[in-house]
Amino acid sequence: MQNKLPLLLALILILTTGCSNQTASFNTFNNHAVNLEVDVTGYSDQYENAVTLNIHNRGSTEIRFGTPYKIEELYLGTWREVPFKEDDPAWTQVEFILYPFDTNIEPVILNQFREEIKIGHKYRVIKTFVTEDGREITLAAEFMIGDEYLRAQKALQLYHDILDYMGENKVVEYAGAYIDDEQTLHIGLVGKENHHIEIFRKMAKETRIEFLEAAYTLEELKSTISKFRAETDINRQQNLGIVDLSVNERENKINVEVQSLEKEILEQIRDEFDIEPEALHFIESKFKIF
Repeated sequence: MQNKLPLLLALILILTTGCSNQTASFNTFNNHAVNLEVDVTGYSDQYENAVTLNIHNRGSTEIRFGTPYKIEELYLGTWREVPFKEDDPAWTQVEFILYPFDTNIEPVILNQFREEIKIGHKYRVIKTFVTEDGREITLAAEFMIGDEYLRAQKALQLYHDILDYMGENKVVEYAGAYIDDEQTLHIGLVGKENHHIEIFRKMAKETRIEFLEAAYTLEELKSTISKFRAETDINRQQNLGIVDLSVNERENKINVEVQSLEKEILEQIRDEFDIEPEALHFIESKFKIF
């Protein structure tokens, strides 16, 4: 059973700010039209053992960059590069364009290095960018992983252990899961009395876990989406302004990303689904269909 689980790895962020020249390793560069900033947070909704590099283009020109980056550790007062497991990492050969006043986020995978990324040690992510006139700018965002990182990893491991248990024991009441900002694992189950809860509590040991009474199983929500896609013509979906459908495990609902939140349109969409209207959570899309 696969699932993308939101994970917040709490970090103590130590960001260095200030002006720089085009190759200095600060986290900001501001020179008239070019205004670029990078920082690191712990949120990654697609990758385990990862922090997120946020790239902010606050200027009026485009910024280009590729996938490569590197990590350095502050060791005895000197920054030194942390080697990758592979001598020549297989970076994707693609170029990204970051438009003015836009932000890009990308994962920095922490388990791809030869050395373990240690709790309490100071690191920085180094990445190079190219301006419209061809200048290279190298920026660095510092970060330090706190104790919450360990708690988050334990919560994530518990989540996978519970998924394995449910798969082996054919637990059909499962309604989804998520890890909150306090590194507590929340498990949704249909029905107030569920004999699996005590088993899960024993599996958790010292890891924090909470149980939520849900109205729909995860399989019900997924099946509803599959049925809608199979029975509703793609042109009809576009006419209704539906951009995307996904399961919201935190809310135990179906996220319906739409072009418009007009009441009449939403009522038409509700009529198309074979599920109670309360199970649908509408989100206005940032993308427009033409």
